[in-house]
Amino acid sequence: PLEIQSTATNIKTYSFSMLNDNTLIALWTDSISVDNDPGIPTTLIIPGFADSSAIGIDVLNGFEQKLITNNKNRDLIIRDFLLKDYPIIIRLSK
Repeated sequence: PLEIQSTATNIKTYSFSMLNDNTLIALWTDSISVDNDPGIPTTLIIPGFADSSAIGIDVLNGFEQKLITNNKNRDLIIRDFLLKDYPIIIRLSK
């Protein structure tokens, strides 16, 4: 389960387990697409992944970026994640 704290509406999310123990999470808002979407700041809380690193993958613009994370209890917290109107992939790896 993924907890999402955001003012965005109609958020879509899918997660995938990979054979190499990585997890992929795809997130986006299911709304009308706009040019140069600035994104909506969102906090993601991912239970049980406190010891994981997170990489954001922007499939539309073709780049990857390490995400700044915090840990609380056994949860991984990603603050100010910019939720867009197209899927952004988060790769979690231990």
